[in-house]
Amino acid sequence: MQMLFLYVAVTNNKYAIIERLIRMKSKESNNKSNYDSILLRVNKGGKDLIKHHADSRSESMNEYIKQAIRERIKRTEAAKN
Repeated sequence: MQMLFLYVAVTNNKYAIIERLIRMKSKESNNKSNYDSILLRVNKGGKDLIKHHADSRSESMNEYIKQAIRERIKRTEAAKN
């Protein structure tokens, strides 16, 4: 909510504020319709380690984690056969 107040103070334009809220709600709705969310908790320092490795591959942390999961699933499936 603080970000919204800051945005209001900076723009001072009610139409820009309404437009921004509409875009936020639209994006939120799209995300809920098309994506599942997973909360990931890591030990202290774990986030920095993941970020470092993701950055070294020019990937986002999200893409790095998804790729790691895909690779592990692939290895698990291959081991079953």
